[in-house]
This record gives sequence, C-alpha cells and structure tokens, in this order.
Amino acid sequence: MPKSEFHPDVKISDGTFLATGSYVQGTGVDFDPRPNVCVMIEQREFVERGAGEIQGTFWSASGPAPEQWTPGPAKATGVAISLTPHTRDAYVWEQEVRLVYE
Repeated sequence: MPKSEFHPDVKISDGTFLATGSYVQGTGVDFDPRPNVCVMIEQREFVERGAGEIQGTFWSASGPAPEQWTPGPAKATGVAISLTPHTRDAYVWEQEVRLVYE
C-alpha cells in the first residue's frame, strides 16, 4: 500500500493553490510508474479541488483558490490513483494543513 502526506503549508498565489507532499509507492506485481493525485482543500464551507502528478517520491497538485479562503488552518484530502491493465487502486489520506498566501 502506498503512503503519502501533505506538506503542512498549501501555498496560494494569483488565485491558485499549490499543494505538495511526499509519496512512497506500494509494492505489487502491477507497479504503476505514473500514478496521479487528486486533492480537495476545504476551509469552513469553501471547498476546491485540484489534480497533479506523482514524480518519484514527490507529488504536486494545483487548482483554483476561492476568494473566501483566508490564511490559516484548512483540511486537505488526497487520493493517489494507480491504473494498470490488471489493477485499479486508490489510496486516500486526510490531514490538517495551513493556507499560506505568497
């Protein structure tokens, strides 16, 4: 099973968020060399989604940042998606993060 976590700071710049983190690929017969990642960031009732790629042991994902977000705590959910001819796997994790404006 893969393992992942968010960097504690989600950066906001020019109306876009950038979430990053670490990733350790699980082992298995059908190793996916190019898994994808989808993220959801929520602060109060304001939610936005983004997508990106996993590169080795690092991932990044971006999406639009709602104007209603403010610097401070938020909840982040990530999904690593691995598709191969014989397997379809998804790994989900959640974590508290901090929205940081640059």
